[in-house]
Amino acid sequence: MHFTHLLCCVPLYLIILILLIKIRYKRIHCLNVNLVIWNNNLNAVLIYIYLV
Repeated sequence: MHFTHLLCCVPLYLIILILLIKIRYKRIHCLNVNLVIWNNNLNAVLIYIYLV
């Protein structure tokens, strides 16, 4: 239970950090990079769900 809980929470923390970065750097190219990272995090979450 704790392991799956961590797998669910870690991506959320990463998304929060990315949102903070977006607030600090309001530039188009930075936003694009953050969107790519965010999409990769979503893919990782889906992989974790399928593995569990």
